[in-house]
Amino acid sequence: MKNPHCLILLAGKSSRYRNELDSPKANYMILEKTWLQWQLLFVSRLQIKTVHLVLGFAHEEILAKNSFLRLHQTIDWNGLKVHCILNHNPQDGSFSSLFTAVNQIQGTSILYFPIDVPCPKSHLYQKIVDENSSDYEVLKCCYQNQGGHPLLLKEAFLERIRTSDPKKTQLNWLMRNLDFEKIKRLESNSPDVLLNLNYPKDLLEYVNNDTERFVDKA
Repeated sequence: MKNPHCLILLAGKSSRYRNELDSPKANYMILEKTWLQWQLLFVSRLQIKTVHLVLGFAHEEILAKNSFLRLHQTIDWNGLKVHCILNHNPQDGSFSSLFTAVNQIQGTSILYFPIDVPCPKSHLYQKIVDENSSDYEVLKCCYQNQGGHPLLLKEAFLERIRTSDPKKTQLNWLMRNLDFEKIKRLESNSPDVLLNLNYPKDLLEYVNNDTERFVDKA
């Protein structure tokens, strides 16, 4: 399988981070970089060449803190082509952000995860791209039979998203309505695929538990 595009959603309100830090999650500082910059650095360590970011709430704050980004433009950053998309209706929920992005991305497969899930490491990413069967529409990374992220969304499923109503659809609903064999469950040996860094303490714990990852090797 050709290397997919990467899609990271960061259009939400970040209410828990806002309440504690008065800052969106993407702007959380770790060793002089924002969490968003670390996520992009993690992506750059994979074989992925293009990453799309969907912004919504607090997009002006995020763009100001990560000033290398350009809304509705593609920039070159650390070997990546980074394209920023704005969801004008983030209040409609995360599926509306996914819908907005999928309708703009020209590609047959998308590696998708929200900003509060760590980008997969190289060994897991390699397992994902090695699963080159054309029989499934969605690949879901799992740990001990629990589904997590990232998701690999393939062409047939991307078309389902494009033809859905963004105000009435949820991603989980679309996947539940797939035939069983259309979802590939890829077992990971790491519980990281189940992480959801909802609170600043969760992100800080993740950093403390994996300090080697937070080294800029560039």
